Amino acid sequence: MLNLPDNIERVTYPYLVIGAGLAGLNAALELAANKTVLLVCKEGLLESNTFYAQGGIAVVLSREDTKELHIKDTLNAGAGLCHLDSVRTLVEEGPTRVRELINRGVFFDRDEQGLTLTREGGHSRQRILHAQGDATGREIALCLAEIVFKREDIIVWTQTELLEIVLDAEGQAKGALFYVKEKQKPVLVIAEAVVLATGGAGQLYLNNTNPKVATADGVAAAYRAGAKLMDMEFFQFHPTVFYKQGWPRFLVSEAVRGEGAILVNKQGERFMSGLHPLGELAPRDVVVRGILKELKRSKEQVVYLDTSTMKRKLADRFPKIYNMLRQAGVNPEVEMVPVAPAAHYFMGGILTDSYGETSIPGLFACGETACTGVHGANRLASNSLLEAIVFSYRAANKIKNSLWRSQSGFFVNTHLRKTNVVTTETDLKQKVQFELACSTIRNKKTLQKNILLLQAEIETYTGIPGFYGELLTQHYLNMSMVRRLIAMAALQREESRGAHYRLDFPEVNETLRMNQIVFSSKGEEVWAWNSTGLL
Repeated sequence: MLNLPDNIERVTYPYLVIGAGLAGLNAALELAANKTVLLVCKEGLLESNTFYAQGGIAVVLSREDTKELHIKDTLNAGAGLCHLDSVRTLVEEGPTRVRELINRGVFFDRDEQGLTLTREGGHSRQRILHAQGDATGREIALCLAEIVFKREDIIVWTQTELLEIVLDAEGQAKGALFYVKEKQKPVLVIAEAVVLATGGAGQLYLNNTNPKVATADGVAAAYRAGAKLMDMEFFQFHPTVFYKQGWPRFLVSEAVRGEGAILVNKQGERFMSGLHPLGELAPRDVVVRGILKELKRSKEQVVYLDTSTMKRKLADRFPKIYNMLRQAGVNPEVEMVPVAPAAHYFMGGILTDSYGETSIPGLFACGETACTGVHGANRLASNSLLEAIVFSYRAANKIKNSLWRSQSGFFVNTHLRKTNVVTTETDLKQKVQFELACSTIRNKKTLQKNILLLQAEIETYTGIPGFYGELLTQHYLNMSMVRRLIAMAALQREESRGAHYRLDFPEVNETLRMNQIVFSSKGEEVWAWNSTGLL
């Protein structure tokens, strides 16, 4: 541990929230009812995975649906690693939290019967709320960001990057160290409680659906501070991502299949119907492996979505996707849409209890950066936005009802940065190596090789006396650290389960059911989950 220099600029706020997706925005709004909040975001207030979320938010609102069915669907998708207590919390509190979104002004799509619901992969009922067809996340983010922007008790810092979590002498979180781009210098923020809502980690992979801010910064900083991480081996690849040479990847929502689109090969032959009773609407890991099997057989790069079988026209139901396809030169009214799997959602992350508290007192995490036990080995479609709002609310209310002692002295770890610039060619090489080793299909040899390569990369970024002179290097350090932990967890889990598939261990090992791998900077642990909790 290293005492921070005295000449660093310091500011104090009651509460600190890091991240401006649904989890961060909601946490800030809930906390502001009590005391002033500083909300920090890496770029702009709208640059988050939430903003780009298409499909919707899963919630039980229909008379034809039940909470028991939603729980069952979530557990089935999670392949034996979901925490039942957390899943119950998600499903039972979800309707109340969604109604609060509606009361705040989020406008979900409606018809003459009321709110319209659709179905996605793994769901046994229609329970997906959506907005503007396929712009659900955008509608939520815009609405909440506008409210936040108008609040005098929420201070917003944009263009501000998280460097480290700051602890006091007793190991309690007391703030964070940031690099403020406008000031071109680090600033220490001291706070009574810290909420990490820094989002996902899709940028660890070459092919992904995430915005460029999704570089696992919160997970890496929490790990360096000593927080426990869990389920790092489980990274969900979305089966239907638009794939065309020379064009950026983008998501073609699972709800497109929920509305009747089917997956076919180049010859127009349907291939999922014989692999799973739900066909195209099977859980995501099943559909991904079905596509990969077909790609291997056909020696092609893509399969296709046939949207001619949909109940409603793509342009009417999914206007955003339709316009993006037309911009890319594909007319889905007369052509099939080329798709392939790509990295989409990180099930692993910072281990929390049911109120978002991590293993570090005073440090909370919610949204995609957290691991609540809800998703297990494979997230059920559209449970992510629900998790973000349910557990950010619980975290904020736990904070408002808690008291922590203040200690003098602030500490960060000794991982200081070199000031040399790392090239984008190095980043590309790391992404390619990691994708080969740790994407949808893994094996011992490539995992071991990747772990050694990543350890060498980490050693070039850390342990050098100096001070945060190059943010690009900071990004690569974060990504290399988290990549290595993902690979280590994947090597440790000698079975195939959910989104984790080992070529050398292709079967599920039932003796590992409910066994979960937990990392901290103090070492690796394997825990068996039970209803009394992990922390």
